[in-house]
Amino acid sequence: MPHLRSVASAAFLALISGFACAQWVGPAAPDSRMKFETGPVYVGVTSLTSARFGVIEPATSSRVISSYAFAGTPTNGARTTALWGETNNPKGRALQGFNFSAADSGDTNNPATGVWAETASPTGNCIRARATASSGSAIAGYFEAFATNAISVYAVGENPIYADTAGENSVAIRARSLSSSGSPTSLRSTNSSQNGIGVYSSVDSGSGTPIALYAISPKNGYAGYFFGGKTYLDGKIGIGNYLPNYKLEVRDSSSDATVYAVNSSASTGANTGGPAAVKGLISSTSAGAYSSGVWGLNNSTNINGSGIAGYHAGSGVGVFGAVQASSNGAAVLGTVIGSGTTASAGSFLGNVFVLGNVSKGGGSFKIDHPLDPENKYLYHSFVESPDMMNVYNGNVVTDDQGFATITLPDWFETLNRDFRYQLSVIDESAPDMHFVRVSRKIKDNTFVIKSVPGNMEISWQVTGIRHDKYAQKHRIPTEELKADKDRGKYLHPDVYGLPLDRGIYHHDLTGINADLAAKAKHQEGVPASNARIAAEIAARAARAHAHVGNTGSLGAQTTQPLTPAIAAGR
Repeated sequence: MPHLRSVASAAFLALISGFACAQWVGPAAPDSRMKFETGPVYVGVTSLTSARFGVIEPATSSRVISSYAFAGTPTNGARTTALWGETNNPKGRALQGFNFSAADSGDTNNPATGVWAETASPTGNCIRARATASSGSAIAGYFEAFATNAISVYAVGENPIYADTAGENSVAIRARSLSSSGSPTSLRSTNSSQNGIGVYSSVDSGSGTPIALYAISPKNGYAGYFFGGKTYLDGKIGIGNYLPNYKLEVRDSSSDATVYAVNSSASTGANTGGPAAVKGLISSTSAGAYSSGVWGLNNSTNINGSGIAGYHAGSGVGVFGAVQASSNGAAVLGTVIGSGTTASAGSFLGNVFVLGNVSKGGGSFKIDHPLDPENKYLYHSFVESPDMMNVYNGNVVTDDQGFATITLPDWFETLNRDFRYQLSVIDESAPDMHFVRVSRKIKDNTFVIKSVPGNMEISWQVTGIRHDKYAQKHRIPTEELKADKDRGKYLHPDVYGLPLDRGIYHHDLTGINADLAAKAKHQEGVPASNARIAAEIAARAARAHAHVGNTGSLGAQTTQPLTPAIAAGR
């Protein structure tokens, strides 16, 4: 064995004997390995300019490896390194690879490659880079691609890219496209598995305000753009508010709509509900008294605006409400908070049509006073009875014999029953002795009266009780027992000197109104207790912009700073 080592050493010495710039030192005890000092060493090249060791291979065979390094596994299991590069030059490169191919090889399995790394170990690392500087802008891996449709980093595998960072304000992965034209992509991820994840980001910290994914865009751009499929978001989501109180909270101070929804479908839908721009649902079958599918609140203290507005441009319905017929609910309920009498639970500026019965505590007409229309109103109360009564009246003059026939509409007897009559003489010159009577009751929609003497003006009135099909099915009861849940309560408790909460339809909205009003004003400015969070998020935005514009020592390119999407006080 000593003889073979000496022969190999002599042969290698003869090989490089003509290289004046390299000094062969010889086997160095105790491991007897070759060692060179001073000048550069080169194989296959006549001269070197800057490299300390160079190998050039003309590649005449089908598979050529220009330089090869192998480090086996020692018996003690110590860590081995096949190739190690190191430099302390702040602008130097410890390891660099180039491929200057000017055309595509056409072989997708063997594309032109600057650096190729491969490992067969299940826990190995093909390429592992660390930046351990305690300050500055150290970058563990930096990749650039300037060709059209180029890709800076392309990774395939179970976990194609894995990056760790432990430095303060550090960035694990940073991707940037320097192109100012076209539609370049800084970071693109594709997953072919039917249950795969394109991009996975998580934060392990259980304290503070960690951010799993942070995106910044100029105002006319998109911080996030999602196309196709579904988007699932858990937790509380704030738009215009980074400290939301609700599952979804949107805040804006513009003069336009805060939330705008459009549905362009022309489908009629099903009887359970057609297409809707906004649909709200309380899914619980035992929801609370103040739950609402859609709730609208307007905090204005003047006459302007509304809590909820509905409009239909055609002959449809502006606002629609429905309730199950078997319930005791109301499709639309309007109420006045407090005991004031100036506000109205409902106002209709136009004709009102009621398909069913109307129940009320009282009723009247209200018009501008005919004698003083600019300053007064005139009220008249409705005429009511315990029956579903219709009233008909008129004036007639009897003939010389004192008879007059009064003709009623042809639908009169179909609509009415149980007729009642009232007759009065109208004649100031009539003798003291006179009378008028019904000579023949209603038959074939007519009746006859007779006066003594004749030629007298008679005022007549006839009433009837409705007996059409609707009235027969929906007869109004004169008296009715209250439902069990309404016993002990009143329709109008205030007229009995009782508090409003004794009312059957009492809805105490004052607490809800005050609560929502307080929440509506909450976080218009950052609360004092959240000042630290606001400052931290603002600092993160600033640091993110610093990373966007900073290229470290690797180039002089700069990027125009972007306006922070989140800043203190917002």
